[in-house]
Amino acid sequence: MMVLMVLYFGLRIRGDGNINDALWLPDRTALRFQGSGIAYVDDLSISRLNRKVDSLTIEMVVRPGRNQRQGFGPLLLLHDGDDGRQMAIWQYKDSLIVMNGNDYNNARRWPRITGMHVLPPDQIRYLTITASKKKGSRLFVNGKPVAAKKDWCLRIPSEGRPLRLVLGNSVYGNHGWIGDIYGLGIAGKAIFSEQVRARYEKWVEDQSVPLLEPDLPEQIIKFNQQLWSRPSEADMVGSLLNIPSDVVALEKAVLSTPQAYFKLNRVTIADISLNIFGFVPLGAMLFAYLGSCYGFDGSRKWIALAFCGTLSLGIELAQAWIPTRFSTLLDLILNTIGAWIGIELLYRIRKLRGRDSI
Repeated sequence: MMVLMVLYFGLRIRGDGNINDALWLPDRTALRFQGSGIAYVDDLSISRLNRKVDSLTIEMVVRPGRNQRQGFGPLLLLHDGDDGRQMAIWQYKDSLIVMNGNDYNNARRWPRITGMHVLPPDQIRYLTITASKKKGSRLFVNGKPVAAKKDWCLRIPSEGRPLRLVLGNSVYGNHGWIGDIYGLGIAGKAIFSEQVRARYEKWVEDQSVPLLEPDLPEQIIKFNQQLWSRPSEADMVGSLLNIPSDVVALEKAVLSTPQAYFKLNRVTIADISLNIFGFVPLGAMLFAYLGSCYGFDGSRKWIALAFCGTLSLGIELAQAWIPTRFSTLLDLILNTIGAWIGIELLYRIRKLRGRDSI
C-alpha cells in the first residue's frame, strides 16, 4: 500500500492534467494561454530562416494574464535542442527578460536585458526587441526604450537540430505562461528608435499590428490571425503552427541537475521536505517487513535502501515523459536520503530496545 501511495504522488499529473489550454480567439484575433498551453512550429527551415543573421528585430503584442505561476513563464523560445543556446523571451512576475541560454536565476551572469515592471496584468503591451553587433540589444515597450545592453547582441541559435519556435511554454511543457499573444514578427534587420516609435504609434492609431505591414522586407517569421486560421502559400510558416489537444514535452529532461533553475525559497524548501519525508515511512516499513521475514541484521538495511532508490529512479525516469512533472537528480537523492532516515531510525530504535539480532 505504501509503495502504491508513493507511485501515485510521484506520477500523478499536476494542475488540470495534460489538456492543452492554448486556444485561438477569433473575436480578439489572439492566441490565448491559460497556464498549461503550448503552440509550436517544429521546424522553421521552411520559412527560409537565416539562422546566422547578425541583426534582429522581434515585435510582439501581448496581454499578460493574472496569477502567473512562480518561476519563469516563456512567451517565446527559439530552441535547437540545447538549452544553453536557446533564445528566450520570458516573464518573471511583472518583468520581461530577454536572453540566450538557460541561466534563469542569473547565477552565471550571462548577458541579458530586463524590463522591470513592464508587464502589468490585463494590460496590452507592444514589445520591440532589436539587436545588432554595432548597437547591442535593446528592449522597447510601447515605443519607449526601457533596457539596453550595448556590448551584447541577442542571437538566433545557429547550430544543432532544426530550429523550433515555441510559444507560451518551454520545450519541456511544464513552464506555462498565462496571457494573450496578438501578433509576432521576427525580421533579420535591426530598426532604429524612431522606427520603433512610429510603428507603435501606428498601432495606437488603428490597432493594426505594424509587424504585419510590408515595411520590413527582411521579415523572416510572422504570425497573425490570417496565418493561424487561413495560411497562405506565400506564408507557409503559419500552416506549421501546432496547437495540440494535449500538452506535449518537445524535449525530455531526464535527471536534470538543479543549477539552472534552483532557487531557495518557501516553495523549494517545501518540495525538498516532501521529497525527503515522503520516503521516510517507506524506508522504515520496508525494513520492518524484511526484518520480520528474515531478521533485523544490517544487510537488510541495504536491501531496503536499494529498493527505495530503485523505486525513486523509476519514478524520475517516468516523470520525464509527463509534461507537468520534472525529472531531477536532486529528487532522486532526496528520496534516497529520506528512505535511509526511515531505515536508520527503525534500526536504532530496535537496537536500543534490544530486540534485534545484530
